[in-house]
Amino acid sequence: MSYIVYLIFIFRKKVEEQEGFTPEICWPMAERRIESLLHREEEPFSPKEIEEVFEFYLNSKKYKEFGPQISVALSGHTINLWKQKQANEAWQYA
Repeated sequence: MSYIVYLIFIFRKKVEEQEGFTPEICWPMAERRIESLLHREEEPFSPKEIEEVFEFYLNSKKYKEFGPQISVALSGHTINLWKQKQANEAWQYA
């Protein structure tokens, strides 16, 4: 199983555990978005980081508004919010 398929299944599983239903996924769009993050030239994401973004999104106000959508979970805005949270947490331990 590729990392891309694995990450989509992880997202679905997390939603299912949290909400009690399996969300519909637009597979071609989800695959393209995850692939672009894993293979970008500057600062590629690791699968673990993408899982962390999913976890961050699923526990955010944004999730309550937009629901279980990989496109929103991996949007530039969500990723920037996650990075900001990571930076703030790192600052607390500096």
